[in-house]
Amino acid sequence: MLCFASMLLASGALAQVTFERLLNSAREPQNWMTYSGDYSGKRFSALDQIKTANAHSLVAKWVYQTGATGKLETTPLVVDGTLYATAQDDRAFALDARTGRPIWMYQRQLPGDIRPCCGRVNRGMAILGDKVFLGTLDAHVIALDAKTGNVVWDVAAADYRTGHSFTVSPLAVKNLIVIGVSGGEYGVRGFVDAYDAMTGERKWRFYTVPGPGEPGHESWEGNSWKVGGAPAWNTGTYDAATNQIFWPTGNPAPSNRGEGRAGDNLYSNSLLALNADTGKMNWYFQFTKHDEHDWDATQVPVMIDTGGRHLIAQANRNGFFYVLDRTTGKLVSANAYGKITWIAHAPGTHGLSGRARNYKLHGSGLQSEDQSVLRHRAGPVRHFQHRSTAVRGGPRLLWQRLFSFGGGQALPWISQGDRSGDRTGEMEV
Repeated sequence: MLCFASMLLASGALAQVTFERLLNSAREPQNWMTYSGDYSGKRFSALDQIKTANAHSLVAKWVYQTGATGKLETTPLVVDGTLYATAQDDRAFALDARTGRPIWMYQRQLPGDIRPCCGRVNRGMAILGDKVFLGTLDAHVIALDAKTGNVVWDVAAADYRTGHSFTVSPLAVKNLIVIGVSGGEYGVRGFVDAYDAMTGERKWRFYTVPGPGEPGHESWEGNSWKVGGAPAWNTGTYDAATNQIFWPTGNPAPSNRGEGRAGDNLYSNSLLALNADTGKMNWYFQFTKHDEHDWDATQVPVMIDTGGRHLIAQANRNGFFYVLDRTTGKLVSANAYGKITWIAHAPGTHGLSGRARNYKLHGSGLQSEDQSVLRHRAGPVRHFQHRSTAVRGGPRLLWQRLFSFGGGQALPWISQGDRSGDRTGEMEV
């Protein structure tokens, strides 16, 4: 571990980030204290100083070079004037948000034989109390002192040599640090963990692939559940009213071949509603059964309260925008938001999810009867979704970057709101 701290800045005042502050983060629009800005997953800032009328006059005030090669996928946290972020190879740092001056930097000393599937990236940290929390590519969960960057505790969650890793930004809930594993392409058995923020003790684990005797185990052929995938590599949301954590899961393994894993392959490509205290599942909704196209359901779920209804929505990679009742998991609506050729009816309209009645299982997977299926593995929304969804104020529109691989174009789409009429790209909840 390498760490340096600027004592001039590290000695500055830093207010405790309590769970109460996280619950009421909307009262502090100047701060961004969780991965999605608040627990709802909306990823929208209420700040209005920068507008379309003055955006052209923005100029750079400072630039910070991370010193780590490769791409950035981090969502920085901003708390009381300090910016916390991560870079390639589990480099974490704190900056004075006003000047860009470094406060501290932490570098994880990674084993030489790690093998993350999709880049040596990290999507950010969580903050709670006087600590920030980081998941690492060698499958550890680490607490750092928010003032100095020094390690407070370090816990091994899994064996990186079996393909397990963490790339996700953790979620702080009550006194817990919740985190989901990566490694579906290597046939890990996915899980979501919760750790005590003070001690690092693991409080619960929910396996996203059920084992023998557990509900859903029958959805896996033979011993395929042992290497079933269903990773949990993107951050979920939290509903304090029901004390539920909503966490999305990824594809079954292998991602592009269903042979040897017959069945629906629960709980891959699903949204899980977990009791925050125990990790027990209250309900699930599977968006794509027996996936052979790598259609992860890892897009950030967005909580919406409207007309007395408590809903949760996701723009899924299978091309449908789903709205669910977040208390029960019942499907409210599923509407196509891009070009859909793999299915004739919205998944869920003929059963819970996944397969419409006019589709058959063939040796190569789910195909339409006219054989005109859009086969691109990315779907209309790939990894971009976890960084681009936002719910805007005012008319409350949900915006999503849409990538149409057939035409190579990127189009915004709109949904959500108590609206009538039929406009292109707009869907009524």
